[in-house]
Amino acid sequence: MNILHVETGRHHFGGAAQVDLLMSDLRRRGVRNILLCSPSAPIAASQSAALVIGKPVAGDVDVRLMAWVRAAIRRYRIDVVHVHSRRGADIWAGMGARLAGVPAIVTRRVDNPEPKWIARLKYALYHRVIVISTAVEATVLAAGVDSSKVVRISDAVDLSVFRPRTPDPALRAEFGVTPGGFCIGMVAQFIERKGHRDLIAALGDVVRVLPDVRVVLCGQGPMQSAIEREIRAAGLTSHVLLAGFRDDMPRVMPVFDVLVHPARREGLGVAVLQAGASGVPVVSTRAGGIVDVIIDGQNGLLVPPGDPKALATALEALGLDRVRRRRMAEWGRQHVEAHFNPETMGAAHYAVYIQLMS
Repeated sequence: MNILHVETGRHHFGGAAQVDLLMSDLRRRGVRNILLCSPSAPIAASQSAALVIGKPVAGDVDVRLMAWVRAAIRRYRIDVVHVHSRRGADIWAGMGARLAGVPAIVTRRVDNPEPKWIARLKYALYHRVIVISTAVEATVLAAGVDSSKVVRISDAVDLSVFRPRTPDPALRAEFGVTPGGFCIGMVAQFIERKGHRDLIAALGDVVRVLPDVRVVLCGQGPMQSAIEREIRAAGLTSHVLLAGFRDDMPRVMPVFDVLVHPARREGLGVAVLQAGASGVPVVSTRAGGIVDVIIDGQNGLLVPPGDPKALATALEALGLDRVRRRRMAEWGRQHVEAHFNPETMGAAHYAVYIQLMS
C-alpha cells in the first residue's frame, strides 16, 4: 500500500506532529509513506517513516501543488492521497488526486465554520473527510458535507515519550518555581483563540489566593508582544514567565502541577493530550473538541470559554488540593492510554485506506 501524505505546514507541532505519529504507525503496518512537504519544514528533516518529496509550496494560490501531486501519483504508484494541511493543500492537492483518478482523503483539524458554498466545492473532491473531534464533525456537517463521507478519528500522543516523570528540579528552578510552589503551565501559540488574555485576567485573583504561584507560558506567535505588555500592566511580571517555543516538552510538561488551556476555539488540543499522558491535570474550557478529552471532575476541570472568574476559581481549587491533583493525574493517564494512543489512530486510518482501495 502506497500512501501520499500532503502536509504543507511550516512547523512541527499540532497537525504536523500528528502526521509524524500516523506515518510511524503505518510504517509498522507495512505501508509505504510518501510525504510531500516543504523542504525546509522540520517534518522533512525528522523523517524516518516516509520518503520525502520536498516542494516549496508558497500558499493558498500555489497551483503547482496540483501538478506535484499528479507527478507523485504516477511515479510512486499511489493508492490513496491523504491531505493533512489546509495551507494551500486542501484544494489543489484534492484536484490533483481527482484528475489522476486516485481516491483522496482530507483531514479537518479546526472547528471554525466555512461558507457552505466553499465547503461543498472543496469536499466534493474527497472520498472521505476525517475529523479529529465531535466539534469539528459538527462544523463539517453544518457546512453541508455528506455524513457518509465523514469519519471521526481522534488525535493521539506518543505514550512512550509523554509519560509521568518526577519533575526535573533544575528545570523548576530555571522556571522560577519555589520549592513546594505551585506551577501552572500553558502551551499554545500566541493567537487570539488560545485565550491568553482570559488567563491574564484570571491571575489577579489566583495570586491573591496562591501567592507562590508561578505561571509558565510556552509558545510563540503574533500576539506575544501584546501579551507581554498586558502582563506588565497587570503587575504580574514576578509571577509569569514567557518561556518561548520549547522542543523538550516531554521534559517540561511534568514540571507543571496543572496545565491551563483557556481556549475560545479548539479542534481538540494536542497540549491537553500531552498533559494527560504526562500525568498532569488540566483546567480548560468547554470549547470545541476539548470536551472529548477532559471529563470534568475526573482528569481536569472545565469552565465556560471567556470566563476569567470561573477560570480563576478552578485554578485555585486545584492549587489548594494536592490529593485531588494526584487523583486526576492518574485517571488522566489511563484515559489517554485507552482512547488517544497512536495504535488506535493508525488502525482507524488504515481501515479507511483499505476501504477506499477496495
